[in-house]
Parts: sequence; structure tokens; C-alpha cells
Amino acid sequence: MEKNMDGMVNQMHKLSASFSGFKLVAIISVICMLLTAIGGFYLYSQKMTELDNRIYIIDQGYASSAFAQDQKVTRKDEIRAHVELFHNYMFNLPPSWDMISISINKALELADNSAYEYYNDVQERGFYKRLTSTGSYQMIDIENIDIDMSVYPYRVIVNAVQYVNRQSNVSKYSFVSRCRVANAIRSERNLNGCMIENFEVIENNLIETREK
Repeated sequence: MEKNMDGMVNQMHKLSASFSGFKLVAIISVICMLLTAIGGFYLYSQKMTELDNRIYIIDQGYASSAFAQDQKVTRKDEIRAHVELFHNYMFNLPPSWDMISISINKALELADNSAYEYYNDVQERGFYKRLTSTGSYQMIDIENIDIDMSVYPYRVIVNAVQYVNRQSNVSKYSFVSRCRVANAIRSERNLNGCMIENFEVIENNLIETREK
């Protein structure tokens, strides 16, 4: 009887030791998983911080990346680059419908539906058709981009001069547009992480037409 009791006690000790060992392995596994999760979250946070610090500079239609702390480029500079790129795509138009379509589609990717409504209105008035049928082209020369960073979405007013170059003459127009700019997700097609909203042209008046 005593032998049986001793055997049972030994068995209980073995089971207890096995259970303790299993518990230890389980605790170590949980700790390892927690450390892995914390490490992964830390690396993700570091990567997102790096992306936030990285800005994109538009130079003659080409984008190059840089770190904000190194290049001292502000959010205002990115907004200005985005707005300028949008206007160049939307208003620098060659006498080719295929090229016009490509350029305007690039502009529309940088703005909300208000830009499409503007484009649709101009198209319905036959402006693009007249450009292509007469071999004319349009250019815009941006003089100033005024950005109000005290409100969000940021308010922007663009002052420019617009030219329509025809075979026999060149017309010069005053041009003023306004819009708001909101933050957006950065992508290959939207390097500055901006979105133009409520776009409208508030002035587009003929200044002069001169013969060639």
C-alpha cells in the first residue's frame, strides 16, 4: 500500500514538474510573440515617420524625393508644387487631342470632381476642338500662387497669364483661379500627397491679341 502511495506521489511530482515545464514554455512563447509584435509595431512606426519626413520636389515636371529635415522643404512648398503641376497639366495644351487627353487626365488625378466639371464645361463649349482643328496651342505662365495655411483645407489663389497661340495671332488673357487643398495619401501619381478641391477659374479675360 505504501509502495502504491509512493508511486502515486512520484507520479504527481512528475506531472507537476511536466505541467510547470509546459507553463514555462507557454509563458516564454507568449513573451516572444509580444516582443515580436512590439518590434514589428516599432519598425512600422519608424517607417511611417520616415515616409512623413520624406517630401517630393517637382522640377520641370520631374519629381525627386528628399528628407524634409535635410532639404528644409515645408508643406507649403509641396502644396505650391502640387498646384503648379495641376495647372501645367490642365492649361498647357498642344494641338493634339491625344496629347490633350493625356495631360488633362493627369491633372484630374490631382483634384476632386470640381476639376472634371470645369473640364467638361470647357469641352462642351468646343474649346479643345477649336484648338486641334486650327492647329493652335495654349500656354499658361504662373506669376504667383498665394497659399493660406491658417485654415484647412488650405486656401489657394493662382494668378497667371494665359496665351492661345494661333497660326495668325496670339491672344493674351488674364487668369485667376482658386481652390482648396486637402491632405491625401502619397502615391506614384500623387507624390506631394495633396488633393485639389472646389477648383474654379474666377477670371479669364482677354488682354490683347497681336498679329504674328
